[in-house]
Amino acid sequence: ARLIQVLGIRDGDRVLVLGAGSGYGATVLARCGARVVAVEDDPELMAIARRATIGVVTPDALRLVAGPMNGGHAAAAPYDGI
Repeated sequence: ARLIQVLGIRDGDRVLVLGAGSGYGATVLARCGARVVAVEDDPELMAIARRATIGVVTPDALRLVAGPMNGGHAAAAPYDGI
């Protein structure tokens, strides 16, 4: 929660999350009004995140991307927070 406060996320801000893990942090950001792209390179964690976010946030609010984190996700750039 503190990280979200520090970022100062506002409705509609575009945020990149590297290391989505279980999807919890990305989901919280999306529920706060951000449009989130969350990247995870571990297939097992990505599967957990996909299951955990079903019905909690809309696909417009949270996009989960499986792949390497070192390149970010330029396709959805620019971002207001990373």
